[in-house]
Amino acid sequence: MQKYDATYQMGGTTIHIVAPRITEEERQRRLNEVQRVIRLIWIEIHQK
Repeated sequence: MQKYDATYQMGGTTIHIVAPRITEEERQRRLNEVQRVIRLIWIEIHQK
């Protein structure tokens, strides 16, 4: 049986979510980018 990362039931429809498999290095790169964007937004908000 195939494993899913998440399964949702909406009405008569079942939706299975399979997350992409990424390396730890790629995960860290993505997390760093998210943090960078959050910092930029925070700075922008507080400069107004």
